[in-house]
Amino acid sequence: MGWWQINADTLAGSRFVLSPLAETFACLKLLHAGVGGHPGSHPGEHAWLRTHLPGYRRRLAADPVTALLVRAGLGREWIADFLTPTPRDGESFEEGVARVRAADPVLARAHLRTSLAGPVPDALDRDDLPERAARLMEYVWTETVRPTWERRRRVLEADVVARTAQVSRGGWAAVLEGLRPGTRWLGGNRLQVNLHEYPPREISGAQLVFVPVTPQTGWVSWEAPPRRYAVVYPCAGALAGDDGRRAAAPAALGALLGRARAEVLVLLASPLSTTQLTAVTGQRLGSVGRHLRVLLEAGLVERRRAGRSVLYSRTAAGRLLVETASPGGTAAPNETAAPSGTAAPGGTAAPDRTDSSGGTASPGRTPPHPARRAARTPGLSHPRTSIAVMTITESNGAAPLDVEIGALQGGSADLGQYAGRVVLVVNVASKCGLTPQYEGLERLHERYAERGFTVLGVPCNQFAGQEPGSAEEIAEFCSATYGVTFPMTEKVDVNGADRHPLYERLVGFADAEGHSGDIRWNFEKFLIGRDGRVVARFSPRTDPESPELVAAVEAQLG
Repeated sequence: MGWWQINADTLAGSRFVLSPLAETFACLKLLHAGVGGHPGSHPGEHAWLRTHLPGYRRRLAADPVTALLVRAGLGREWIADFLTPTPRDGESFEEGVARVRAADPVLARAHLRTSLAGPVPDALDRDDLPERAARLMEYVWTETVRPTWERRRRVLEADVVARTAQVSRGGWAAVLEGLRPGTRWLGGNRLQVNLHEYPPREISGAQLVFVPVTPQTGWVSWEAPPRRYAVVYPCAGALAGDDGRRAAAPAALGALLGRARAEVLVLLASPLSTTQLTAVTGQRLGSVGRHLRVLLEAGLVERRRAGRSVLYSRTAAGRLLVETASPGGTAAPNETAAPSGTAAPGGTAAPDRTDSSGGTASPGRTPPHPARRAARTPGLSHPRTSIAVMTITESNGAAPLDVEIGALQGGSADLGQYAGRVVLVVNVASKCGLTPQYEGLERLHERYAERGFTVLGVPCNQFAGQEPGSAEEIAEFCSATYGVTFPMTEKVDVNGADRHPLYERLVGFADAEGHSGDIRWNFEKFLIGRDGRVVARFSPRTDPESPELVAAVEAQLG
């Protein structure tokens, strides 16, 4: 077996790194295995191969030298080192492939002799091998990886978050044990990296990185100097079970919460962000956000900020519920150990999710369980067959919220659900100097939600083009960056000829300084009382948690 001697300081200083180049090479290996008749075992890999294998084969058929290079470089027990430079943190694909292209042709042929365990074929006795390898990787990246890189990246991030959490629970030994076949902690400062009989390497004091990839493959690489070592491993993804499939939520839990929401709760044994949950479940971002909002209000999950991300995890009550609902009352899959298995290329979720009634779950829709229909939480979206008409009236007779407006993620925002609640309507933007007000708005929403208060965000791109993104991008930004759970509408105009009817009924109200009419900038705020009348207007620079705004909200809540 091959193993590395590593001291505690080196292991403590190790890190996880995401590498577009490593992901591309892993996909090249998968294509090579497909050519050889051994396609990946994951259903998603089969579908990916059916899509991309024909084009890859045509390319190699037209370039027999590169085809021979691939066969020689991907040896039975060893990969030619120049094909797999050690990944670097933050390195783009272009920067990584440039290192492949810059490899010394003499060293490249020497690496091929090692991977072949013999002489290099005459057809490969040439100096353009690094250039040919780089061009092939550029093809694989451009045609098969880059179109789905963002989704792949989220799956990889979910794996890193899950394993980082496992370090805190069981130490590095638990993480290394199931990292990839042949990798385990031997004790005595020894890390087994594969099953091959190679002399041990002393790497104490070197930089060590762990690099997840979505295909079911892996390798080790190093470069010296500088002394940098990498273990590339197949990511599990938070939904992978021991047999490579997603761990299903217990049936009893699905019957109680709905299958999709139960899946989210089961996954949160390890901290995950909304974007990571979206990537590994295949559910739409808005749907995941709604599930998290319900679970938060029920006290089953909690959240905390980690850098710019907001991570969700189960509370003690959530853990107890999952354990109780699991067969035999034991912990659900993913509860005590990091999952094994693989994620499909591109992070595609397995198409086996059903709702609690046994039918296929529609994106963003979880049919309410009979036991929950009477306990609908105010302020949340639910499937309806028609728009409810609010009994809200303004002093001029026009009901501010008696209008139709779309929800950010599609469908109707159904403003009728806010009847009898206090509502703060805010036109929002993601790239504004006032965007950090999202934090205060979210805290305000959480602070008073149980007393009948809702913040309603209305994206608008009319002020210096500071809300240019798509609905998906806006939702992802708000949820991942600020942990927003309050409802959001579609993007609309708040001024001008195309001003939305909602704002036609709001802008006539004057603020404390006497300003009425056009919205002045992003984050202008209108407070609507329980009786449906606009009771206050606040300028964009008024902080959501300012004494005057909080006092106005509390006065309406009573």
